Amino acid sequence: MERPGEDTLVKYFLGHCTEQEEKLIVLYLAMDIDQEYVAACMKEAAAKMNAQPAEEWTSEKHQAAWHKIGKLKLSFPAADLENADYKSIAGKKIRLWKSLAIAASVILCLSVAGLYFNTFKKSSPQLAKSASAVATDHAPGKNKAVLILADGRKIDLTEAKSGALAVQGETQVIKTAADELVYDENNDDSDNTPAAINTLLVPQGGQYTLTLPDGSKVWMNAASTLQFPARFTGNKREVILTGEAYFEVAKNTKMPFSVKLNKMQVEVLGTHFNIMAYADEPVIRTTLLEGSVKLTNSNGQQMLKPGQDGILGNTNHFKVKAANIEQAMAWKNGQFIFDDEDMPAISRKLSRWYGVTVTDQRQQKGLTYTGAISKYKYVSEVLKMLEMTGTMHFKIENDKVTIKP
Repeated sequence: MERPGEDTLVKYFLGHCTEQEEKLIVLYLAMDIDQEYVAACMKEAAAKMNAQPAEEWTSEKHQAAWHKIGKLKLSFPAADLENADYKSIAGKKIRLWKSLAIAASVILCLSVAGLYFNTFKKSSPQLAKSASAVATDHAPGKNKAVLILADGRKIDLTEAKSGALAVQGETQVIKTAADELVYDENNDDSDNTPAAINTLLVPQGGQYTLTLPDGSKVWMNAASTLQFPARFTGNKREVILTGEAYFEVAKNTKMPFSVKLNKMQVEVLGTHFNIMAYADEPVIRTTLLEGSVKLTNSNGQQMLKPGQDGILGNTNHFKVKAANIEQAMAWKNGQFIFDDEDMPAISRKLSRWYGVTVTDQRQQKGLTYTGAISKYKYVSEVLKMLEMTGTMHFKIENDKVTIKP
């Protein structure tokens, strides 16, 4: 794909593009782009914004532009963070975000100079240098899972070669060359024997993709388990989930699809949705991207429309709100996206993906972080990104990460 012109990219970051131009740019940014070229355009856009009168920095136009510059999910090479123009831009950005009444947060932004961060203080922002100790770093997670067959046999999918792995009743279990698991059913409707129940276990530091016997596809996040039949029979399709998974369900009006969770159930016909149901999270969150779903628990039912979150918390009643689709799908799309998240929430994500235990020794309360970084970075790189806010240092020893003042 031909890269957009410099003027067009600058217009995009300033919020001046036409709808057609924006679609082309979004497509370009999703591909293997020329990072130096995009960085130069981001720098020019930021400079143009910096030249505007200070009183205009609270306009919706500038807020949208900084959102694009701050949350663009790219990893540019480290650059000179002491650049004077760069500091000037960062200083004006603080005034913008103060006008949005979120001065208690810590904003992590991806800028033209690499990753930069600032806390909301009255003085000029200072970029913290790393003074943290890294005795043992941890690589990012990868495709890793264990399949447990109906008879209890375990197949390590990391070690297994591609090809046929097992036969469960009339269904063949296959590992593809793309390192995915596929259940290939022979579609013999006359076979009424009970289906074999299989379990896919994805440990910490893992992820895996599964195609169920009906053609539905499931992407599983780290520290998650899915229990499912090797063949769907009767008048319903039912699976049991702990952890997090994204589903693209094959449509079958005669056989509804349901996901059973610890405290609730999600019922669909054919749709795309994400479920986050970790035992250590305060809520169960269902995010609907396409179609419709019905949430059910002991207190009632709740329908969701595309773009909505269905949240079940301690009250055991469903709450519906507009979804942050980008954040909900970040794990599947290879990203960490922190949207006004505190350190305990971030720590849980890091623990699941890197297989570490995170302890926060700070006494500070109420700090939240916003930003994005690839989840395929080493854990130390993610922690250094957080450290640049000046709110923390860290130490890594074996599987333990300690956050310090």
